[in-house]
Order: sequence, then C-alpha cells, then structure tokens
Amino acid sequence: MSAPFRFAAVAAALDGAPLDAGIRKWFLDAVGKISQGVAPDSAFGFRIKPGQRSWQTKTALAEGDDLSRELARRFYRGSRNRQAEMIRNDLSNYESTTWLRCRSDPDCRHRDDRRRLYWQILKARGRTPSVRLINIILSACL
Repeated sequence: MSAPFRFAAVAAALDGAPLDAGIRKWFLDAVGKISQGVAPDSAFGFRIKPGQRSWQTKTALAEGDDLSRELARRFYRGSRNRQAEMIRNDLSNYESTTWLRCRSDPDCRHRDDRRRLYWQILKARGRTPSVRLINIILSACL
C-alpha cells in the first residue's frame, strides 16, 4: 500500500473510522523517525523520482506565486503583461541592491509592504522570475 493511501486511512481514522494495525504501526514508526531527525518525506516513504521536485520546493514555489499575485493586485495597475514587466523590473532592481544585504536575514527587516513582498518572493523562489513566468503566474488568478 502506498504512502498516500496510508495517509488517507489515517485521516479517516481521525474522523472515527477504524485504523488497521499495520497502518498504525507505519504511522507511529514514521513519526518516531522524524523525532530522530529523519526528513519527513523519507520517514513516510515518499519517493522523488529523478527530475521531480520535492514537496518542500513545490510548496515554496506555490507560496512565491501567491505572493506575486498579491504584489500585482496591490501595487501594479494595467494589463497583465504590463504588470509582469513592471514586477520583473522592480524585483530585479531589488534583487541586485537591497536583497544582497538582507537575503540571509531570518525575518524580513522592511516596514514597507511592497519591499516586504519583494523579500518574501525572493526568499521563496530564490531568484527573480522571468516576465513570461510572472505572466503565467498572474494568469492563474483570473
């Protein structure tokens, strides 16, 4: 039985369904491994095939996408393409100046909401996305 099916069984047990003893043991063993410092994806048996992204990377990229949409909605007007161009330009300028000094900060030091979003986007994504990618990200909110 694969890990997602086991998780579904655990979730059902939280709603009152009976839990198979084997699945219960698997879950408790995985939690024990995590408490010993094993990565959760390894402990629960999730396998990442070559060329696939880990769930941590997927989560960070999705967070960066959400922040990019918020940035466009709050601070940029015009067509989606114009928004993508302005975001790319401003984010690139931020990345080449202020980001160099504050990228290792554990918490954002900015008080300005726009710069705070720049910092959060770069923290999540690691680099400034292209105009084309920003355009794709923004199109997902329509």
